[in-house]
Amino acid sequence: MFALKLLLMALGIAMFGTAAGVVAYDVYFALQFQKLMSSGEPGAAEQAVLSRSIQGPLHAKLYS
Repeated sequence: MFALKLLLMALGIAMFGTAAGVVAYDVYFALQFQKLMSSGEPGAAEQAVLSRSIQGPLHAKLYS
């Protein structure tokens, strides 16, 4: 029973860590997007959408 308690507590801590990682990832991309938009470069919005739309090489092969 004690081992189960420790396992569940470790899983709960891991879930909080994962949630914090997701929030940090989202904040990072929001800051990068803001930086790109404030650069004043023409076509920056399209560049942001295209660079964000492809998730990886497999995704690019399947959906291009």
